[in-house]
Amino acid sequence: IAEFKIPLEEKITALSKGMVEKLQIILTFSRKVKLYVLDEPLGGIDLVSREHVLELILKFYREDCTLLISTHLIREIENIFDEVIFLKDGEIILHENVEELRFQKGKAVHELFKEAYEK
Repeated sequence: IAEFKIPLEEKITALSKGMVEKLQIILTFSRKVKLYVLDEPLGGIDLVSREHVLELILKFYREDCTLLISTHLIREIENIFDEVIFLKDGEIILHENVEELRFQKGKAVHELFKEAYEK
């Protein structure tokens, strides 16, 4: 925790949103499980904190597990996706391998996301 500059003497309620997200990522990945679910891990935090949270996710991610990320901030994290699932009104409207999708459509994932939800 000290490595990520989270002040140990502070109460969680006194930490910034970015610090709380970092702490939640650390706590989440401290458990060795096969499935991690992150719900909007970048939501409501500044750009620098977003970068730190992404670094933490990449640092702690293991190849022998699945990481499910729910987010609207596609552009910031699309480079770490293997697969994407777009949900609209509770229905899956797209489920594809990211590389195949980029090749087939000739567009970035965030562009496809925008198109899917502008309809």
